[in-house]
Amino acid sequence: MSAQRKSILTFGFTDVKKKTDKLRTAKCRFCGVLITDSMSTTSNFLRHIKTHSGKHEEFKWYQQGNASDGAASFKQTMPLDFSCAGHAVAATPPMENTSRCYGQSHPKQKRTVRSVVNDLIVGCSLPLSLVERPQFRRFCEVLDPSSRVMTKADVTMEIDRQYAKVKEEVIALLAKVEAVAVTLDIWSDRRMRGFLGVTAHTILDFELKTRLLACHRFLGQHTSENIFNVFENICTSFRVKEKIFYIVTDNASNMLKAFTTEFPSG
Repeated sequence: MSAQRKSILTFGFTDVKKKTDKLRTAKCRFCGVLITDSMSTTSNFLRHIKTHSGKHEEFKWYQQGNASDGAASFKQTMPLDFSCAGHAVAATPPMENTSRCYGQSHPKQKRTVRSVVNDLIVGCSLPLSLVERPQFRRFCEVLDPSSRVMTKADVTMEIDRQYAKVKEEVIALLAKVEAVAVTLDIWSDRRMRGFLGVTAHTILDFELKTRLLACHRFLGQHTSENIFNVFENICTSFRVKEKIFYIVTDNASNMLKAFTTEFPSG
């Protein structure tokens, strides 16, 4: 086994065990997660270390300094970090997380992930990749050293969870009314990717209610048949197909054809 392969296991993992003739497992020192890799490689171990804020940089310093344990020596000169808007700043040594990380189901961890989705990803229109930036992870560790490192998968799961919850709320609202009007539009962005948007409008307890039902990628040609099929699937999904009494679109020929020849009359 090479020195690098020995050092990554020594640096970041404990309880190394042989799982099969070709696989082995080891427990992460920083979060306790059990990682599996082949007997001849360390790519999974190294990839996991990169999910911990600053630990990959710490590992490289550990290799260079030939430290005797899993903690890097910070007595040497700190390197420069050029990853923030092109400005060179001294890289701050990552904080040593000596406390146990929150589990994924811990209330505080769940609140943090939910806030990142609502306030940053949605509220500030930031990309999902934000959570994998070293600066963001360092920021989270400064705020709470016990917080678990977030990944794009965590954020995606939270978005899916919130979408499912809101969708059920919209379905429950529309179930209380007898008639729904919808507006529909289709467009292409600058990269010529098609999108279809559908909103529903109704009155409940003398109050106008408007909800976005979908903003879907529209694949294929913008034919009347394709438009109608996607629209019908959306309406069926929200259980409003039989309640629609009015449809508003632009006057494009494909839209007019979709809802004069395809949509069943009442």
